[in-house]
Amino acid sequence: MLGYRAQMRPDKAAGLGVVAFASGIGGAWYLGEGALAIAAGREPPELDTTPSQPLVDDGTCPQEWRPVPGRSRSHNPWLPTFSIASPDGGLIAGTEWLNGSDRLPLTPRDGDRFRVGAGLVTRVPGLHRLIRRRLTGAPR
Repeated sequence: MLGYRAQMRPDKAAGLGVVAFASGIGGAWYLGEGALAIAAGREPPELDTTPSQPLVDDGTCPQEWRPVPGRSRSHNPWLPTFSIASPDGGLIAGTEWLNGSDRLPLTPRDGDRFRVGAGLVTRVPGLHRLIRRRLTGAPR
């Protein structure tokens, strides 16, 4: 499949634009920004290859959330595995292998439901069912 990730970037000041497609889990941003910089006569941005720190559970979440942290697998091919940890008393969902190990805070809503992310509600397939099963001990 061509262009698993795509990036379209304009540079109005230079009167340029670029569209970049990357087959893989990333790279379209760096490819697009680099091509636009080169076309405008600038140096392309440095590729950030620094590995992120692993998602570590320090055990500081409230007692009722203790069953939630851990690694989970999903049937979803775009998110086959993710981790939940409790650093600093809250819950964080992270991919640890995708997109630079994004960290998404889980904000409690009501009962066994959590909002994913700090701003707009982000949907993570199966996350609510997983948390509910871990908190209640209910089968699938």
